[in-house]
Amino acid sequence: MTGKNELSDWIKSTCPTLWSLLKTQAQASIPPGCYEYLSPSPEEWILPRIKDSEDPEAEQYFRRIAMSHAKWGRRYLRVADQHLQDLIDVRGFKPVADAYRRGLSGVSTATQLAELFCEIATCSAFSKRSQALSLRPKNEKGTACDFHCLLMGVDVFGEIKRYDDNWLLGTEPPQRSIRSRLLTRPISGSLPPDTKCPRYMDLESKLLDVPQQFPDRTLNIVFIIHSSFEDNDRIFRQALFGEHSTFSGPVNNDLSAEEGLFLREDWRNVSACCSLKLEDGQVVYSVSWDNPRAHVPVPEEVRSVLKSLGGFPSPT
Repeated sequence: MTGKNELSDWIKSTCPTLWSLLKTQAQASIPPGCYEYLSPSPEEWILPRIKDSEDPEAEQYFRRIAMSHAKWGRRYLRVADQHLQDLIDVRGFKPVADAYRRGLSGVSTATQLAELFCEIATCSAFSKRSQALSLRPKNEKGTACDFHCLLMGVDVFGEIKRYDDNWLLGTEPPQRSIRSRLLTRPISGSLPPDTKCPRYMDLESKLLDVPQQFPDRTLNIVFIIHSSFEDNDRIFRQALFGEHSTFSGPVNNDLSAEEGLFLREDWRNVSACCSLKLEDGQVVYSVSWDNPRAHVPVPEEVRSVLKSLGGFPSPT
């Protein structure tokens, strides 16, 4: 296991921009989330997988995976460092430090750091396409979304969410006994034993309060970075348009059932949801869903910019 001092030296020499944004205390002792992100998966992750497998080569296999986590963590940290430098080149050091110094210096888990990197990567992508970009702008409610930018002369506010699907990953002890997940809402209203709720219900609950982050009656877009064992398109349509959309053809469904986030009154403040993928640390457009009840619809010129996301090279 690599020591904290060695990892601190590596960050300082390899990721100088990120290092310059850390508080003095975080430079002296890197945050737990950074340490976890850059280290091999611990024995607590490896041993249950070996125990549950009947493959005689399972130990070697899972230990290779554990080591690869550290390798990819270091690669993605270098990519994030370049994204941060790109933002500084556009906005200057102080606005970037004001937005991210506290978060980078205080991350307690690798998941928190990954979420922050998704926000940074998305903001960096828009900085290359926007005539103006501000990070975490406060609104009249006293809340803030992740960024505001000017796309083709149109003001756009964005909120970025990253959600892991930990089903069957065994990241928490209770999950190791759960071997099934429903695809639709249970008719009885209660879950059978050892069963998780449908993924769209989980996603729906996590997105519920997003409209509060935005100013009122502006062009507001939620960007979601999510991967799942299931079909992402179906999961998002169910969360946004309701469970009935499972059997609907078009991506941008009409609302015809009394469920789904887009049917909520407060969600009229959200113009669209956009699904993004991360490919080697770069955000790539996947698909978007317009809110048919939105106060402010997405103009076609903005949609064309969204579809152009991706295609920038990663550092080697």
